[in-house]
Amino acid sequence: MCGPASVRLAALLSGIDIPEKTLAKAMKVKAKDGVTSFDQMVKGAEFAGLIAMTSRDLSLDELETTRKDGAKVILCWMTSSDPKDYGESGHFSVLREVDNHYITLLDTQLGGWISKTTRENFDRYWIDVDDDGEINKHWSMVCWNPNEE
Repeated sequence: MCGPASVRLAALLSGIDIPEKTLAKAMKVKAKDGVTSFDQMVKGAEFAGLIAMTSRDLSLDELETTRKDGAKVILCWMTSSDPKDYGESGHFSVLREVDNHYITLLDTQLGGWISKTTRENFDRYWIDVDDDGEINKHWSMVCWNPNEE
């Protein structure tokens, strides 16, 4: 359940420790399917005590600036480049860093390990397909703890 796990990691990095199972229950994400909608991501962040804003318009550079200012950023991307897998391969990860050539993610699927790829490669995967088959490019959720200085 990468959605609740990513929200938990963003909260933890913001100084809020909340169990993933508690978030999954609040987000109404079931372990058997693990599917998490964008609305559920916002609900989970707010339940954890974060302020959350979603976008499909921010560039990686803008997200990196926001991250450097203290926000935590969650991205939705595809783990497969094959369109036939799109319904099954949407994935959430927490942004760790963006530089001129690479993007680095904290990947909850890998136990919080670091995943690094070129910006060009990541852009090919930075999409999601909703239940109606509509392709959503460049979805992000920016979160911050209102009590954090």
